[in-house]
Amino acid sequence: MVGCSLFLLTQVINHFHHPIPTRGTLPGIVIFTLYAFIGFGIWARNRWILRHQHSPIIESQARLWFSKACFDAFMATALILELLFRCQPWSFYLDPLASLLGVAFMLHAA
Repeated sequence: MVGCSLFLLTQVINHFHHPIPTRGTLPGIVIFTLYAFIGFGIWARNRWILRHQHSPIIESQARLWFSKACFDAFMATALILELLFRCQPWSFYLDPLASLLGVAFMLHAA
């Protein structure tokens, strides 16, 4: 995970220095939206289990799935905004910013 995080970090830095519009965002939007719904569903199920029976493992899993689902929703939102405002130069920075959040998430999970 650390190796992947470092690779992504170098790509993010490169995209900040040389911003380019992202192409093919529609599949990413669909995938991240689907993952967000799945993640929030697993989080809700774990929260339901916690209400009936406390478990530190389930509590940890609930927090993990909530943060992952939030990240996936953030990525989908960033891609949607980039697609909607693809003619605006500031939108070229949305994907690197969202990816930077992904790097932070990966390092936190590691």
